Amino acid sequence: NFEAECANWETATFLKNEELKRNNTIKALEYKAIEKYLYSTELKKKKLSREIIAVRFSIWLSKLSNNHGQDWLKALRFTAGFGAIFLILSYIPYCINFILLPKAEYDILLKLAKNFIPSYFEYLIPTKYNFIPTALDNTKNIPFYITSISSVFYFMGKIAIGYGIVEIVQAFRKLNSK
Repeated sequence: NFEAECANWETATFLKNEELKRNNTIKALEYKAIEKYLYSTELKKKKLSREIIAVRFSIWLSKLSNNHGQDWLKALRFTAGFGAIFLILSYIPYCINFILLPKAEYDILLKLAKNFIPSYFEYLIPTKYNFIPTALDNTKNIPFYITSISSVFYFMGKIAIGYGIVEIVQAFRKLNSK
């Protein structure tokens, strides 16, 4: 019972490091999860500051993305899901812009919808940047604020995909046996 062995997060950190010295990655990751949990409960007792909020967010994101390095399937779902969410969010400002035009150009909206799946798989490549305006083939003048909002979502998704790939690799490391 790992949780019974750990009185606080420092003990869990010590036990995690001992397991890493023994090359027992699976036990080390279990201690890491306990360490993060105990550390986050300790942070909840402290007065909120920008630093504490950032650390708590980081711990929460690690738990959400791959359960602190223990679940590669969860990391894969995180990467694919957040990639799709951010790509959809980057499309929405363009769709709203075209719907609000006096003569809505539905063929452009149809083209966006038709190209979504191929765009999504291309979007999952973290180093390939094919932004939406280039995919629309010289549409009418799109306002700068729409391009800006869409760009923010687009690049947040690229960051989420990169983070997700790192989490997938981290989760697969526990399966490495020497």
